[in-house]
Amino acid sequence: MFGKNIFDEKYIIDAGNSGRNIGLPTFIGGTRSVIGVQAKIGF
Repeated sequence: MFGKNIFDEKYIIDAGNSGRNIGLPTFIGGTRSVIGVQAKIGF
């Protein structure tokens, strides 16, 4: 089992770098909730 941002919180991972060229602030949001299960069977 695995999960990332399991409570689906909104967060910013980067802000302002590319907006400097166009004069507008830019924000890059974090990923949405990811939950999964992985199984492997070997013979």
